[in-house]
Parts: sequence; structure tokens; C-alpha cells
Amino acid sequence: MNKVSGGVIAPRGFKATGVASGIKISGKKDMALILSDKPCAVGAVFTTNIFKAAPIIVSQEIIKANPTGIRGIVANSGNANCLTGEEGIRNARTMVEITEKYLNLPNNSILVASTGIIGKQLPMSIVEYGISKLVQRISVENSSSLAAEGIMTTDTKIKQTSYQYISGLESFRIGAIGKGSGMINPSMATMLCFVTTDAKISYELLNEALREAVEETFNRITVDGDMSTNDTVFVLANGNSSFEVKEKDEKYQIFLEHLKATLNDIALMIVEDGEGVTKVVKINVINAKKQEEAEKVARRVANSLLVKTMLFGENPNWGRIIAAIGSSGVSINPSKLQVKVNNVTIFEEGNFIGYEKNDILKDKMITIDINLNAGKFSYFVYSTDLSYDYVKINAEYT
Repeated sequence: MNKVSGGVIAPRGFKATGVASGIKISGKKDMALILSDKPCAVGAVFTTNIFKAAPIIVSQEIIKANPTGIRGIVANSGNANCLTGEEGIRNARTMVEITEKYLNLPNNSILVASTGIIGKQLPMSIVEYGISKLVQRISVENSSSLAAEGIMTTDTKIKQTSYQYISGLESFRIGAIGKGSGMINPSMATMLCFVTTDAKISYELLNEALREAVEETFNRITVDGDMSTNDTVFVLANGNSSFEVKEKDEKYQIFLEHLKATLNDIALMIVEDGEGVTKVVKINVINAKKQEEAEKVARRVANSLLVKTMLFGENPNWGRIIAAIGSSGVSINPSKLQVKVNNVTIFEEGNFIGYEKNDILKDKMITIDINLNAGKFSYFVYSTDLSYDYVKINAEYT
């Protein structure tokens, strides 16, 4: 698997850019546009939060009407266009229509996404100005980095990645940008992630691959246990390459593995850039009786505030991990349980062993291995610590 530069413009036939339109009073970039030179099949996964933002509702309508004719994505940051009623839905549709008009594209060919403050109407005159700037700039400032910057909120780093597959005369590329730093505890998606590929693949196979890839990447991360109303993952496949996926065969697996690698890169970037994060922790549960039980234990530990603050303080209060495991709702035999932190055993065969030093908590990357010794199923989650800065950032976020 070969990493290449370029992000969402690495695949053939894609352009992207980002601009500052004035939605953010800071003057930072707040709009992005990704454009394909030909119609694309689209894969999409959205938040399962019942309060879905207006752009999700509108994008779902567009995908239903034109699943293989999508030409691009327009997105804004600084305003989530969520809990904004019928006016918010009209504004999301207007974003699409204005973009299609400026680009001279047919109806239902542009998808829309938003992120930022919940409960405020979009300033549509500013949004239209931003769209006009995006259309003017995309040919002269074709940049995945600018697009990635245009969707940032509390992110401190641009998130982008891209890969290339080559075998004989066949090749394809896949790239992505993403954003996310807080409100990370997804179920079917996470924050915003836009993926482009020049592989030829049907709408049905693309969506099947996306759902599988999301389950093993974005659905395995948490920062604060809160699920956003705007979580969206789009994949656009324009078929410009020589690599074609026709069925679930070896080529499908090759495409799937590249898609997983792409999403995993963005997922880990989101965790590492979590609001106020100083530690990244992998909670790995093995030998559970059922997979859902392994997941329950992993997520309970991952979202425990006491475990998170222990990690931040580098305080070897290991009982917090054991208490979280025991409160997961899973029937666990303490005499079979084994728990390790960075390969140091702290609990085994019903005995709390502990470890008095805090040196194993000094590293930024920490692993908590939980062996239930009850079956053959496993599950892992990436999580973070909880710092003073997390509270400060979210207390002051307006």
C-alpha cells in the first residue's frame, strides 16, 4: 500500500479548494468545495442522532434522486445549520442550488455538509459570496489542504491523506480530508470526512465497502462520548482510473483495504487532535463470550471520565479501570480477568496487583489490554484523556 501526496485531489479528475467567506468572525477559512470532472457514484454514511442537521436531510434527498451523478461537495464550517427548522432545510437546498448554478451543473449533482455552532441560521448572503469565491478559486488554487482548512472548527491540524495502488497496467488512487476534535463518539459515522477515488465501482458495492470500513475505523474512536448531529462521510468515485470493481472479488478486497487505510488515517488524526488531548489510548478487549460484550467493556472504559482524568494526571489509580470494566453490564468472572497497561499486569486471576510508579503513563500512546478469558471475540476502541483544556475549550465555544 503506497502513500502519496495530494489528499482529495490525488485521484484523477478531482479539484478542491477552501476560502474565508465571513461565516467565522475570526476571518479563518470557513467554506470548501470538492469537484469532479465527471459524474460520480456516491457512498454515504450519516450520524444516527435523531436530530439530524439540515444538510444531512438535503444530501440524503439528493443521493436518493441521483446516486451515480454526483459532481461534488460544498461545505461550510462555523455554523452547523442544525435545529434550524424548515428555514435551515431551505438554506441547505439553496447552498446546493447556488453551487450548481455557478458551476453550470444539473440539479441534484452537489452534496452539502455543515459543521459548527448548533441552532443558528446560516447567513445566506455570506454563504453565496463564499460559494462564488470557491468557484472562482478552484481552478487557480486547487488544493486539498485549503479544502481541509475550510471545514475545521476546533481542530488544530489539517487532516488529509491519500494512497495509490498499482499492479501491472491497473491502478487507482484514493484520498480524503476530514475534521473532528470534540463531540466524538460516533455511531455509523464521525464528524465530517470527504473521500475521493478514481476507481470504477458501482453505487451498491461502494456503499457496502464504506459501511464495512466505517465500522472498523470511525466507529472505533471516542474523545468525549458525545455524538454529533452533523456526522457525515461521503465517498465520490468518478471511474477515471483503469481499476474496476465489478463484484466482491479480489479487486473489491483491494479497494476495501485501501478505503479502510484512508479512513483509519483520518480517524486517528481526529483522536490525536481531540480537544485538549495529551494522551491517546487503545482499549483492546479480547476473549469475550460475544462481540457485543467485548464492545460494551471497551466503550465503558474508553468513555469513563475517571479513567480519562487518571490518564491526563498520569496518576496510577488502576482501580478506576477495573471499576469501569465491572460496571459495563457484562457478566465477567473476576478470577479469569487479566488487565495490562502498556504490557504491565495490574489485575490477574482475581487479584489486584497494581503498579506504584506512573512511568507507564508518561507516553502519549497508551494501551489497555483486557482479557476476559471467556470466549473468542474481541473489540478495540481508540480514546483519549480528559484535560483542563477540554473543559476550557468547550466552556468558551460560541
